[in-house]
Amino acid sequence: MCGIGGIILANRKLKFDEVYNLASRLEMRGRDAFGFLLLNRHGRVRRYFKLPSPATEVLAELEKLIAPIIESSYGILMHTRAATFGEPIINRNNHPFRISHYYFAHNGYCSYTSPDWSEKRIQTDSFNGLFAPLIQRIEKGEALKQVVWKAYEEYCATGAFWLYDERLRKIYLFKEFMPLTYSFHAESFRFASTGEPTHLEEGWIIEIQLPYHGEIERYPTEDFRDSTNDWRYPPSCQKKWQSQNYI
Repeated sequence: MCGIGGIILANRKLKFDEVYNLASRLEMRGRDAFGFLLLNRHGRVRRYFKLPSPATEVLAELEKLIAPIIESSYGILMHTRAATFGEPIINRNNHPFRISHYYFAHNGYCSYTSPDWSEKRIQTDSFNGLFAPLIQRIEKGEALKQVVWKAYEEYCATGAFWLYDERLRKIYLFKEFMPLTYSFHAESFRFASTGEPTHLEEGWIIEIQLPYHGEIERYPTEDFRDSTNDWRYPPSCQKKWQSQNYI
């Protein structure tokens, strides 16, 4: 169900082939749409792009247009979509999403969907059930590690996400239930839904400050309880998931 991934480099620019290879790997998790965010060395957004087509088709058919932009960038954050709520042919329903200086892509779902979402301009559960509530709380002064479970519990959500704050030039990765793997060295940081050597722990956040200098921060979200027998979601979520054979 969807794929997220990215490459952040310290001292060299991206190569089209390495971006294509990552996109093709993520495409196995979703072919309904492809989107990405390109960053310069200092973390400014160079391009914000998405189309309702498979990743490899977008990159292959638009290579002459896209490759020069990719190869003049130092970072890319991407998403391949397997659509749940929100028709992918309506491109605003596809990831990444943007609110002000925040960008977001999610690999997962919200089991509880509000009836009024069908009346909203963007009808995707990831936007209305996670991204918008997270940003509302962050803008009130709360830290991501303090609010992430509030958003997940409110809409019975699961999955991993990347969040980029262009003002602070920080990337945040979070994982619950869906896989998220990563690797980092002095020259590069890479992450993907699958395929990298290190698995991000359930309920943990990775924070990366740009420009990248080979360092990351890892910390748990608040109120995270590490027990297979101690569900952190309310009973309504468990009942919903059981009815849909999720647990």
